[in-house]
Amino acid sequence: MNLIDMPHFHDPKRPLMSMRDRAGQFMPFKSLKGFDDEIDEKTETILSQEWEKIIDDEYCDLDYSQDDGDDVWIDEGR
Repeated sequence: MNLIDMPHFHDPKRPLMSMRDRAGQFMPFKSLKGFDDEIDEKTETILSQEWEKIIDDEYCDLDYSQDDGDDVWIDEGR
């Protein structure tokens, strides 16, 4: 006999579970509370450090030798 053809067993001593409660069993849960916030914070820190490095690198490449007071030249020949 195939399992699919067998009648579903229900213990008469236990009440039937509501559809909402049954669905709740299969919903994802967060076992690590605050983990997403930590990841977001760390990502923001890393990105801000990367941007600071990019800005610092660009600032170091500024060429002030041709400065006439108004313009700032950026050395493109890396």
